[in-house]
Amino acid sequence: MRKHARAAHLRSRSNRNNTTVRQTCATRKSARHLQQSKLDTMNVLCGNVDIVHQVFSFLDVPSIVQAGRVCKLWAACARTNTLWAALCMDTWSDKKFVPLASRDLLVKGCAKRALSTSMASAREMTITSETLCALEWSFRFKVEAGREWTRDDPWWCGHSARTVRFCTDGVLRWAGDHSS
Repeated sequence: MRKHARAAHLRSRSNRNNTTVRQTCATRKSARHLQQSKLDTMNVLCGNVDIVHQVFSFLDVPSIVQAGRVCKLWAACARTNTLWAALCMDTWSDKKFVPLASRDLLVKGCAKRALSTSMASAREMTITSETLCALEWSFRFKVEAGREWTRDDPWWCGHSARTVRFCTDGVLRWAGDHSS
C-alpha cells in the first residue's frame, strides 16, 4: 500500500510540475512575443535618424539626456549640436540677457555647453558686472521716497520710467544724456 501511495504522490507531483512547465513556457512565449514587438518598434525608431531627431525636438533637456541612454544611435542623436542649438534658441528666446560666454560657445559649435552655462548663470544669486553693464535698466522712485523726489520722476507724471545704463568705467548713462 505504501508503494502505491508513493507512486500516486510522485505522479501527482509530476503532473503539477508539467503544468507549471507548460505555464512557464506559455508565459515565456508571450514575453518573447512582447519583447519582439518592442524590438520591432525600437528598430524602426533606431533605424531612422530623422524620426529620432523629430521626436527629440519635442523633448525637454532631462528627457533628451535620458533618451540618449537607450542605444548608440539615440546617444549620437542626443549629442548633435543642431539639437542643442535649437534648445538654446528656444530657451533664450524670451530672455533679456544671455551671457556673452554662452553666446560665444553657441557660435563655436558647443551648443550643449552654451545651454548649460546659460542655465547655470540664470541660477546665480548675484549680478555680475557684465550683466549690469549689458542691460538697460528702468528707474523710478518708490512712493516712500516722498513727494519732493517723485514730483519730477517721469513715471509718476504718467510717462515711461527713466532708463539708465551702467558703464564699465563706473559712469551712469541716463537715456537722453549724451555727455561723457
